[in-house]
Amino acid sequence: MSALALIERLQARGVKLRLAGGRIHYEAPEGALSPEDVDELRAFKPEVAAALVSMESAACADWLRRSLEGEYDLASWADRALIEQWIAALENGRAHGRIGATGRPIVAVSADNDPF
Repeated sequence: MSALALIERLQARGVKLRLAGGRIHYEAPEGALSPEDVDELRAFKPEVAAALVSMESAACADWLRRSLEGEYDLASWADRALIEQWIAALENGRAHGRIGATGRPIVAVSADNDPF
């Protein structure tokens, strides 16, 4: 089974996965996550973590792209050229991003992998 298939199977049962501090965290309705599921998550942890990073970055790039199309007001926090650079960095793996608690994207670029 691929990490993506495992994530999709769990999400279909209402399990929410996120990566924080190198650890996979989950929220699940009672009975939605079996001990076998937890064992699978542990067995495929590096693959699941990489898939979660990729999915979060794709969601962040999508949010930024929609903002450029006028769905969100950007004037208060960034300019168009910077947003286009963030999207490019997210799409080519030079940055990682996620949608933060405020509903706005958080883009992280490591110092040794600066997309600019």
